[in-house]
Amino acid sequence: MAKPARKTIEVGTLLHRLNYFLANDRGSADQREIMASFVEGILHDSGNYRGYRYIDGPDGEVDGLGTRRFYFVSSKIAADYDAAAALIAKHYPARGV
Repeated sequence: MAKPARKTIEVGTLLHRLNYFLANDRGSADQREIMASFVEGILHDSGNYRGYRYIDGPDGEVDGLGTRRFYFVSSKIAADYDAAAALIAKHYPARGV
């Protein structure tokens, strides 16, 4: 019986995807909160949690009951984060974070 393929993802890449998701207008406040809680656990467990800031809504108010956040990037995962951002910018120039 063949073993299933194992795939790992860099924490920086995962954080970039989360920041992208939290910044765009897709998903509900509940979905953003779930994603943020999940990735916060990964960041804490891997020693890469550096906090976050709220992203202001169009009228200057915090949008989505505080679920629109930008998580700061640890220096240990910055290269992977930047590589993920560059890949998004290359393929989707108007959508990068």
